[in-house]
Amino acid sequence: MLKKEKMIPGSFIKLRAVLKNGLPAAYTAPGEANAVIKHVSFMPAPGAVFDGIHPGYSGEIFEVVRGPKRKTGINCAIVRRPNIDIPMYAFWCELRASADHYIPPSP
Repeated sequence: MLKKEKMIPGSFIKLRAVLKNGLPAAYTAPGEANAVIKHVSFMPAPGAVFDGIHPGYSGEIFEVVRGPKRKTGINCAIVRRPNIDIPMYAFWCELRASADHYIPPSP
């Protein structure tokens, strides 16, 4: 599980083999707490699920641009795919439950 204090700009995260929504039981229907999901949703703006979602799948690596912070009432982190300079917002609950910190191998 990701730690908020380790989400510093320039660090890397890698999506796990099993992706989960990370929602607690109090905010979901019975049986849907921390449910398995097909992909992690990356959006162009915080909570902008209708503006197009860029899915992130198991094994993908992302660079942290900004750690989790509440933006327009939604707790999001900003990440980007390596070699692509487009920042994307991700729900912190999904990232926290679906990714681990990653140290890339040295060249």
